[in-house]
Amino acid sequence: MPNTSHAPWSTFFQLDAYNVSGEKLMGRQAAGFSYIKALAENNYDTLSFFVKDKSEHEKVISLVKPLLKRKTDLNFIPWLNPNLSEKFGGIFVPEPKLGMHALLRSKFGHQSHSIVGITHTTASDSVMDSVADYIVKPVKPWDAIICTSKCVKDSLTMILENQKDFLKFELNANKFELPQLPIIPLGINNDEFNYDQSFREDVRSSLGLKENDIAIIFVGRLSFHAKSHPFPMFAALNELSKKIKNGGKVHLLLTGWFGNDNIKKIFIDEHKLISPDIICHLLDGRDQQNKHKTFAAGDIFMSLSDNFQETFGLTPLEAMSSGLPVVVSDWNGYRETVRDGKDGFTIKTRSLPKGSGEDLMYNYRRGIYNYDHYIGYTSQLVSVDIDHCIRSLEKLIFNKELRMRMGKSGKERAQTNFEWKKILNQYSDLNEELNNIRLNNKDKLASNSLQSGINIDPFLLFESYPSSVITIKSEIKKSNTINHLSINDILSLGSVSFALNGPNNQNNLIDKTIILEIYNKLPNHFIKIEQLIEESKIVEKNLLKSVIWMSKYGLLKVKD
Repeated sequence: MPNTSHAPWSTFFQLDAYNVSGEKLMGRQAAGFSYIKALAENNYDTLSFFVKDKSEHEKVISLVKPLLKRKTDLNFIPWLNPNLSEKFGGIFVPEPKLGMHALLRSKFGHQSHSIVGITHTTASDSVMDSVADYIVKPVKPWDAIICTSKCVKDSLTMILENQKDFLKFELNANKFELPQLPIIPLGINNDEFNYDQSFREDVRSSLGLKENDIAIIFVGRLSFHAKSHPFPMFAALNELSKKIKNGGKVHLLLTGWFGNDNIKKIFIDEHKLISPDIICHLLDGRDQQNKHKTFAAGDIFMSLSDNFQETFGLTPLEAMSSGLPVVVSDWNGYRETVRDGKDGFTIKTRSLPKGSGEDLMYNYRRGIYNYDHYIGYTSQLVSVDIDHCIRSLEKLIFNKELRMRMGKSGKERAQTNFEWKKILNQYSDLNEELNNIRLNNKDKLASNSLQSGINIDPFLLFESYPSSVITIKSEIKKSNTINHLSINDILSLGSVSFALNGPNNQNNLIDKTIILEIYNKLPNHFIKIEQLIEESKIVEKNLLKSVIWMSKYGLLKVKD
């Protein structure tokens, strides 16, 4: 049986990984703080932390002490002696970068302790390189990277297999050691998300919401290039607002933060243009009280992530814990959290087939694109089905009983499957499993110090994220879903035009001329994309990019 008198592993403390009071609150920080809070509240006798120096020691005390529910000993593992973490099973690192920790462990013998990391985004070059590095660093089978979703594990496995193939070809290597890749979701402190009716009524009143009004909420970072593009949300809500006949209004509560003033301006301007009939409220999501006010006031939670940077998605789970039905994109970890038709609806997504993004990865690696360019450009080539979104939202907006039933189902699921206490039990089980592997393996296996890069087309690396991909066999036709905006209106949107011109007007993502040519050729009946290629003589990759882009903005329909 795992030891439950102390928390699994000694937690490597980096304040940035657990700090939720900064100007730019990231998902990994929200998840990290939730984890620390869970440790403090789980009635362990001892919590251990791996710290660099005295100042970090003080930061741990300052963060953890106020969260403790009972007398708990705080143990500190000195920076130069990670081997002393052995009695806790090893070191828990709040990121997937294990290579340097493994190299430094060699001073004490690799059997001295385990090293356990966890995934957040896997799209950045630094993370991809660090994962590929496992093979040439002394990362062992008693080490582990906790994958928060199956899709994340798919991506990590692809990076590792790609690197193995590279080393086999270049070096005739044939002996590899890999860490464990268990799938364990993030947890949630469900007791934070119970709101009484009076609190709900007070918040709704303060926001000017009437009894017949519907509050659609989004909680998270407000970024069209790094989180989720708002176009499908704005467009779908605007269409549905026209169908409400009881005098009620649709209110959209956007609770989060903007990376800069330009992104904020684009959101505000495009809300007015795309969804003029929707009343939009902006709340600062860095204020945790605003987050709870939003969940309490909401009727439906919505998050249509279309970004390869997403790996799990904590806010849909928080919405479910709050008793809200959720409408989310069928994307990566979202689909492992939300059961379609039970806790809400998952909206179909489409992206491109493998081989379509090699130029994107090359330009990113070459430094032509920075990380924001890379994730912004790839997300422009991911489509969320607007019609499907409209149909799903319509069911919830006009059926209060369905909202109540799905909200109740989601809350039960959050409490049953994602309560931190249950997740920490899975961590303890993993800790015991790794200890058994480590203690039963006394071979002194050699480690390899060779280094190499890794370059994977994002549409190959993340091919398991979307519901489906388009191919030349896909059938498409012109769409009139968004009929109050012309194609030129959409092309001129600030959240779109940034992708039409690459840095210094080089390496353009998509060609406006090709888009207009295809759009003008599209009939009102379904045709195969390969027919368009034959008629237009446009290069297949360029045409597919243009097609998925037009699908993203409701300009064409893709046949299921």
